[in-house]
Amino acid sequence: MSIKKFNRVVRSQLVDISIRYELKYLIAIINSSFAVKYLNNIRRHRLENYFYPDDFRKLSIASVTIEEQKPFIDCVDKILTITKDADYLQNPAKQAQVKEYGKQIDQMVYGLYGRPEK
Repeated sequence: MSIKKFNRVVRSQLVDISIRYELKYLIAIINSSFAVKYLNNIRRHRLENYFYPDDFRKLSIASVTIEEQKPFIDCVDKILTITKDADYLQNPAKQAQVKEYGKQIDQMVYGLYGRPEK
C-alpha cells in the first residue's frame, strides 16, 4: 500500500526500473560527496547533512549499463572488505585506503553527472 501511496508509477514498472541498478552502485551514488551536496541544497531541515527519507527521491540516479556500474561496485567492495577488518578503526593506513576509494567514487560520480568536482 505504501508503494501506491508514495508513487505514481505502478509496482511492475518500479521492479523493471530497479533491476537496471546494482545495489552497490546505488550505495556509491548515495554516499558520494555529489549526493551530499545536492541533498544539502534541497533539504527541508535546517541542519546540514540531515535529510528526510523523502529527500532521497529527488536525487536523480544516472542510468548506465550494468557494465558501466562495475567500477563503482568494485570500489564499494574494496571499501567493505577493508572496513570489515577487526583492526580497521585502529589502523590509519586502512582508513586512508577507504578515504582514497571514496575519492575515486566521488570522481566517477561527478563524471557521471558531467560536473567538475568541487
